[in-house]
Amino acid sequence: MRRHQAKEIVAKLRNVEGLVASGRRISECVREIGVTEVTYYRWRNRYGGLESDLAEYLTELESEITRLRRQVSDLTLEKLILVEATTEALNPELRATYVLRAKAAFGISERRACQALGQHRSTQRKIRARLSLEAPPATQCHSADVSSLSTNPPDRRPMPRDSTRRGAQDSAQASVPTPIQASARPPVQ
Repeated sequence: MRRHQAKEIVAKLRNVEGLVASGRRISECVREIGVTEVTYYRWRNRYGGLESDLAEYLTELESEITRLRRQVSDLTLEKLILVEATTEALNPELRATYVLRAKAAFGISERRACQALGQHRSTQRKIRARLSLEAPPATQCHSADVSSLSTNPPDRRPMPRDSTRRGAQDSAQASVPTPIQASARPPVQ
């Protein structure tokens, strides 16, 4: 079976239009150009009102679209393979650093970086919050103020999950007396 070029198809359609205009039946004209009626009507629907250069351009675009679709599917498959291979190998902390690096390098949002690396956004936020609560590096301690260098351990009470516990904790905290500050003491005489 021979594939016809776009120029040939447009020329054959014009030939059939000329023969039909002279008073011949379509079935006779179609037999004369060497195709079936089904093929003729398919060609007419596709290339009927086009010029030969536009028909060529159309076929080039269709082949380009096919090539690009194939490339996209190949790249998607490669991405899925890489994500599957790295998802189990990386712990959440390491993925969090990769998310931050991807945000900085590519200028993408946290959502897009987490999606690409297989990190849930809530996990990313929790790890980022934990990293920000850690002590600053030694190079930053020299410029920090004295209150941030406190040796008291941070309050590690669990956070309440519903309003009843929150109310109970608020009332317990209210009953604890607050220490008197030095400026609030009466002057010594």
